[in-house]
Amino acid sequence: MGQNFLVNPRVLDRIADAAALTGSETVVEIGPGKGALTERLAERAGRVIAVELDRRLAEGLENAWAGSGQVTIVRGDFLQYDLTQNFSAESRGIVLGNVPYSITSPIVFRLFEQAAVLDRALLLVQREVADRMTAGPGDRARGRLGVAVEYYAKANRLFLVGPANFRPRPRVDSALVSLRFHAPRDKPAFERRMFALVKRLFGERRKMIRAGLREWRPGLDTDSVEAESGVALTRRPETLTLDEWRSLARAAGDPA
Repeated sequence: MGQNFLVNPRVLDRIADAAALTGSETVVEIGPGKGALTERLAERAGRVIAVELDRRLAEGLENAWAGSGQVTIVRGDFLQYDLTQNFSAESRGIVLGNVPYSITSPIVFRLFEQAAVLDRALLLVQREVADRMTAGPGDRARGRLGVAVEYYAKANRLFLVGPANFRPRPRVDSALVSLRFHAPRDKPAFERRMFALVKRLFGERRKMIRAGLREWRPGLDTDSVEAESGVALTRRPETLTLDEWRSLARAAGDPA
């Protein structure tokens, strides 16, 4: 898996400072690579747990932090990592990382799966992905990712990081995104239904909602759905607010 390592000390310091650590927190770092950000987090946090998939990089980190009680290196895939090992609903945690471009969305959705034990996350991602994460209703970049981010967290794009700050140098800008998690208001069964609908309708985002619903549930009385939800079905998915998605999912029911 290709990864672009952040090498500019000023940008690394800026990211670590943005975490606003007080010295007592436990922080999980996604893909520490060669440990440049790890070092700065260790200066600011009580404990750092760095999850690294690459065997050679993990070995280098283990050697660098051998004997340290403050930094723990975990060899493994963050997509399989269980954050409840470190955090709980009563003691919610912090996650940071320079996220590989190729798996940004899976990592973000993995965080959402464990949102109940998270307080906040700082993720350095491709600028285009940052735009999608922070896009609101009516924004062309609005999609399934933006709806999910709004559902689970408050997102802010903090600052841009240009290609010259990485080795190897990527072809695109990156951006640091802050996520502050909040507890979902809905029951898990409804949450799954709503996001299945979100995924389905954004899969045909150029179509009006009415057409997508008819494919979602053949034979569905879309006029009744429109009346019950209060959502005009001539609209397109990217225009809906989060509350409108909730209303639409309640009115549309389960898929066929």
